[in-house]
Amino acid sequence: MSSVPTERLIDIDPEQGQGSSMAEDQHTFPEKEAPPLKRTNQKYDAPSSSKRFAGLPWWVWFLLATLFVANKINSVDDAIKRVVSNTSELRTGKQIRESDWEQCRLIRGRAGPPPKFHQRTKNDRFYTGTKPNLIRNATLWDGEDILYEMDILLDNGLISHVEKSGSSASARTHGTHVIEAHGRWVTPGIIDLHTHLGVMGMPMQPTTMDGNSFRGPTRPMVRSIDSFNEHDQDLHAAVGGGITSALVLPGSLDNIGGQAYPIKLGKLHGRPPSSRVLDPPRSMVMPGEREHGRDALYEASTGMHRKDHSTSFRQMKMACGENARKYGLVRMDEAWNFRREFERAQKLLRRQDDFCDALYDSGAPEEPSFPSELELDSLVDVLRGRTKVHTHCYTMNDLDAMVRHSTEFGFPIAAFHHAHETYLVPELLHKAYEHPPAVAMFSQNANYKYESYFGTPFAATLLRAANITPIFKSDHPVLDTRRLVHQAAEAHHYGLAEVDALKAVTSAPAHVLGLAHRIGHVKQGWDADLVLWDRHPLQLGATPRQVFIDGEAQLRNPTPSGEDVAHNEQQSTPRQPNYSVELARVEAMEPAIVEDRAFAFPTPDEAVDHAVLYNLYQFFHRRSDGHGMRIVAETFHDGKGVLVYANGSLVCVGRSDCMALAPKHARRVDLHNGTVIPGLIAYGATLGIADLPAESTANAGHDASDVNEHGELASRVTPRAVDELLWGGHDLLRAHSAGVTTAVNAPNVDGLVGGISAQFDTNVRNILDAFSVRASEVAMHIHLTHTGPSWASQIGVLRRALLHPPTEEWKRVAEGKLPLVAKANAQATIAQLVLLRKDFPRIHLVLDSTAPLHLLAEHLAAHHIGVLMPSKVWAYQWDGLDRLRGPPFTHDTEIGVLLKHGVRVGVRIEEAWEATKLLWETAWAAQEAHVTDPAKVLELLTTNVEALLRLPAAPGADFVAYDSNPFVYGAKVLAIGTPRAVELFL
Repeated sequence: MSSVPTERLIDIDPEQGQGSSMAEDQHTFPEKEAPPLKRTNQKYDAPSSSKRFAGLPWWVWFLLATLFVANKINSVDDAIKRVVSNTSELRTGKQIRESDWEQCRLIRGRAGPPPKFHQRTKNDRFYTGTKPNLIRNATLWDGEDILYEMDILLDNGLISHVEKSGSSASARTHGTHVIEAHGRWVTPGIIDLHTHLGVMGMPMQPTTMDGNSFRGPTRPMVRSIDSFNEHDQDLHAAVGGGITSALVLPGSLDNIGGQAYPIKLGKLHGRPPSSRVLDPPRSMVMPGEREHGRDALYEASTGMHRKDHSTSFRQMKMACGENARKYGLVRMDEAWNFRREFERAQKLLRRQDDFCDALYDSGAPEEPSFPSELELDSLVDVLRGRTKVHTHCYTMNDLDAMVRHSTEFGFPIAAFHHAHETYLVPELLHKAYEHPPAVAMFSQNANYKYESYFGTPFAATLLRAANITPIFKSDHPVLDTRRLVHQAAEAHHYGLAEVDALKAVTSAPAHVLGLAHRIGHVKQGWDADLVLWDRHPLQLGATPRQVFIDGEAQLRNPTPSGEDVAHNEQQSTPRQPNYSVELARVEAMEPAIVEDRAFAFPTPDEAVDHAVLYNLYQFFHRRSDGHGMRIVAETFHDGKGVLVYANGSLVCVGRSDCMALAPKHARRVDLHNGTVIPGLIAYGATLGIADLPAESTANAGHDASDVNEHGELASRVTPRAVDELLWGGHDLLRAHSAGVTTAVNAPNVDGLVGGISAQFDTNVRNILDAFSVRASEVAMHIHLTHTGPSWASQIGVLRRALLHPPTEEWKRVAEGKLPLVAKANAQATIAQLVLLRKDFPRIHLVLDSTAPLHLLAEHLAAHHIGVLMPSKVWAYQWDGLDRLRGPPFTHDTEIGVLLKHGVRVGVRIEEAWEATKLLWETAWAAQEAHVTDPAKVLELLTTNVEALLRLPAAPGADFVAYDSNPFVYGAKVLAIGTPRAVELFL
């Protein structure tokens, strides 16, 4: 690479102003003067009338000249044209050379904020007419510190003042909308560092899936902004989670997936979708720029003028690992892809630098014009440090390879994304070029493929201890960007400090993007992106009361979320359990974790046959009444309750008199004013039938469609889940350790008839164990989808199967002895199922649905049709357009409306890993449904599921003991009672 003379570099501190004047900048590449035109110095003197020339009168020569000119008129015209043409060519050549000088100035311009940016008086994104807003008496997280009793004034799209309540800014309220926070929390707008909003749009349709280029594994030239779809419904719903900015990335199919763009969410006010891009880099030509220039697009008061030839950072998506196997590549091929493309970019960079050095030194470069290739220019900027590299990378070997690439070619990595195994090799990240990358991660999502099998909920805590920056991201639509802040809350539960958890979704991603000068903080002069929360943002169910983007309130008539069922101190920091022993174990057992001989998540330490659990505050258990089984609570207000377990049974729950029933050698466990609940039931996903859904050798397989092209049900054996159960997988063990003691699932079938489900224990290592399977035949499952025959054919097949049962199992369904669980997500098909229930009143019909069921709640209740549904839905097809979004958008939710109509509801999971946080998610759903009784929350996960699927009664020893209230973040599992033993977490 050619060196750049030091005197030609311009180092600008945005806080201190421009490092050199515009005049100095103009001398960086001075314009070379053109050689002078040749002219005669001989003066022409007009002859007098008496003067003779060459012996002839002047008038003779004049006549001869006239005749000559007349004969040569065409030649004169041609000469004139040649002169004009040559002049034009000279002018064009000068313009081309000026373009070269401009390119040389631009490639050597720094990346970062505009010069003197914080001298601006107006946000470049400010919508004229937006009134100032004053938030009074807030508890403020400003991106670095927690401040109390603060006022924040928003004006011209900027944070105008941040001062103590009652100070001068608080008094300036004329024409200002005043919001009384009453001590509630205010944070910077939440930033999602990894999302596919707009390029993988909702409702999900093939025509809106524009996240990946399938043209080859290296596509540095493609840009996510060129796929951006403003009709993505989740783009607008995300604001309801406090999301104000997001990095829209291409997908991860390709090793070099293309260029990403940070966007602002919020209202467009008629502006084009591309106007969402936050401080677009010079490489992105904006509408109108060609005619007017970049600076002319902005008012001077916005501070966005870049006369120093600087640019904002570009963002690049890369990916290593197994995804590119879709191209038939192995990791050696991937490494070569990276190295080949960076070598090409390196050669182009050297050509550019050599050209510019020659242009400056002699004005005569060897190449005719500035060398550029649109395909590679983004990678050249990676090597110049002007493009932030975001790399999808999971495993130790892939992380190692990417760090080696960065070292070989000399480029920094902004962040590793997903990066489940970074906690195993933190020292490797510190060896990356220039600085250790941040890690953009999930808090708990794991085990969906082998690359994610060794993840841990302690990753963020372990990385922060190793001086690596953890950041949480949604990968929307993989997870819901609207719930991003709750990933930070989960990490706080597992040991991450409060300020680090808050940084992980605010200031930390802002720094990684190179945009910390305007977002991610609440400081005077920064963009007025703020969230006013209804409770501490790390509390379970925290919901915005208002969201400001560029100073404008985004939520119209926001609906508050309900109180949590624990009646928690909502503005206080959530309780943080003590996981120090588990953290130390994970660190100490790194070699065993790598070899899959130890687990990186909480698991029981030992099991005992006799136990006494004392200092119990509340005990939830089943009780039968005239309406069936329900959950009731027994409270020991002094916190002195006692539970005695012996030989697989729950012997006594009461006070100190229960102690007499416990043998002397019984293990004593102090619950510290804790709570005991029934073991939870997880229904759905691949829990128990696949350890790794994406790996063919780590799941039980799936059957092809059972309906032929003529819409006829094929004659074949009905598959049973009990015949394909898998034991000991990480999802099952993590679910069990989180209080899910049993699971219900059906076979994985691509067809109308999904087979027979089973209920099984989550912690059994062998199907031959006595307590492995609690019910071998639970229900018949059917799937009404868009991928099979028409809905009419599918309904017709069901009618025929009920009229003329083709198998013994279908006969039991028709007689109402075996429940029929119908998975359907379209209102039209659900309405048909209601009619089917009317025609066959004996069947026990249960819906498994994510549909907008609130529109059919009355009919479902009238025909006694229960529903199994997820606690939340964010990825949906056209069928789900009318779903209720819930707070802060709507007062009601799908679950809430169904419960109000008396429909029995059980909560299900969509993916197996979700069982780990099933109780939290259900408690949150109950809060949004304005359910305030914790017993009702537990019924959604126990007795309601049992009644819907007619499960056998759970044993009395099926319980989970916590050290505090389990319905909010902060409770730790201390013991799990099973029919075999009490498992202890010490």
